[in-house]
Amino acid sequence: MVKVYFEKLRLFLIFIFLLWIFLFGQITQLMYPVFTFTLLLLIFISSFLTQPLNDFSLIDFLFLLYISIITISFNFYDNKLTVLHYYLLYIPLIPLIYFSFKKIEKDTIFPIISFILSLATLIVIIGLCEVFFKKNIIYEFWINNPYYFRFIHSNRRMMSTLIHPTVFGSFLVGVIHFSYFIFSAVKKIYKPLIFFIIILLLSAIIFSFSRGNLFALILSSIIYFYLQKKSQYIKFIILGLIIFFFLSSYYLKNKFSFNRFSFNSLISCWWETELDNLNIVKKILKQHPLIGIGMGNYRIKFEDYITDKRKEIEMFIKKQGYDPWEWRTPDNMYLCMLAENGLLGFGSFIIFLFLFIKKALSKIKVIQDQIIKNFLVACLCGVIGLLVSMTTYDLFYWLNPALLFWFLIAHLRT
Repeated sequence: MVKVYFEKLRLFLIFIFLLWIFLFGQITQLMYPVFTFTLLLLIFISSFLTQPLNDFSLIDFLFLLYISIITISFNFYDNKLTVLHYYLLYIPLIPLIYFSFKKIEKDTIFPIISFILSLATLIVIIGLCEVFFKKNIIYEFWINNPYYFRFIHSNRRMMSTLIHPTVFGSFLVGVIHFSYFIFSAVKKIYKPLIFFIIILLLSAIIFSFSRGNLFALILSSIIYFYLQKKSQYIKFIILGLIIFFFLSSYYLKNKFSFNRFSFNSLISCWWETELDNLNIVKKILKQHPLIGIGMGNYRIKFEDYITDKRKEIEMFIKKQGYDPWEWRTPDNMYLCMLAENGLLGFGSFIIFLFLFIKKALSKIKVIQDQIIKNFLVACLCGVIGLLVSMTTYDLFYWLNPALLFWFLIAHLRT
């Protein structure tokens, strides 16, 4: 009886956690870090009280090694007190999520997925209203969003509740595969509703106008249907992508921000900036090859490694009326990890991911229960989608998608 009580409590806490990361963006997350920590601690404790501990594996050791290395980088800050809150906000949360799910409870799968899709639908509706009415009351009255004016008026892209379009789009990439799973699992009478939700999610990812998120969506969806042995859908995905780029290049390029998906944008000077980011990271690695310059330290140390090309870019940004500080990132989480965590931190993360995904795939192959199997496939494809998104922005420094990433990882670990 006590175990049943704690299981219900844990499910309730998971619902609160999902509400927290769907509806409250980075600014609110940074304002109330104690709430996030307390919530995850309670989930961890309730999980510990209801489920036995799994055997500690090599993969778990690599995970803790990665956490240890990025924690060591704290010593590289000149003023440790100024970043202590940042470490306390981010570092303890990851192990709490990672070790909070020790066994998949089949009877909780549909409630969790249904709640996720309900929240996803809600934030998409908020986002659609934002785009078409050029107004978001959240940022008009309650939250001071520094990106609000730019993405509402000058460069229209959907943000919804998650502050920034790229963050919003990547978050939906992480959960959209649950809608594929539910569509195949529900009765025919409910399929039109789930199909409508899928269309909503796809539309929102497109209206976030992030090239990285679009490719993340395409690649993770292809992998999803391949693992589900529905390869016939893959050719339609590829054909749809070609048609979409054609429309964005010739018919939609002057509407909203569809020009970001045009053929010209793929060969623009954006690539030159990315190559320059690579040169900056190379300069950092020459001086700090093993541990890097410290997590979150890239912007702070940026001027020590700036290139001539980057100085020109920053002059252009200033002329546009923006603060270059926002763009002082590699626009690639992997490059950011290399610079801030060094070869040891980056290497431990990549090895952990490789072995983790390999084990997850092996587990999925042998699971007989179709519901659990499909749930794990959706989690895995969400992780893959977020990993692809990481190639175009610093995902781990935005708490909402970072927490979602480790939430999916934790379920795959079980």
